[in-house]
Amino acid sequence: MNKSANEINVLAKTMNEDDVRQMIRFYFSRHLMHTSETNQMKVSIIFESDETFGLSTNDMLRIVSIWQDPCEGYIIFEFEGGNWIDFDDLSINELIRIMNVFDSL
Repeated sequence: MNKSANEINVLAKTMNEDDVRQMIRFYFSRHLMHTSETNQMKVSIIFESDETFGLSTNDMLRIVSIWQDPCEGYIIFEFEGGNWIDFDDLSINELIRIMNVFDSL
């Protein structure tokens, strides 16, 4: 289940969502191994969701940091302005989009 972003993109077409979600979780977890709420990884990722279709990227939210709780393992995506969303609250399509942009950074 510990796959690269390219492998996840290929496998996502044929595997069930739970397995794909777990692969994406492992992908982010290994990249966020030494992060925490006080030691966040700074990024700049436009958040494209299913509801943002047709919006200019200037009108979309931007993920500015990502971190993982070192004890519990949950993954948080933080937006400009301080709002955040938990990994488990995102759809598979949203996670794949974030992962692909993150992988290109």
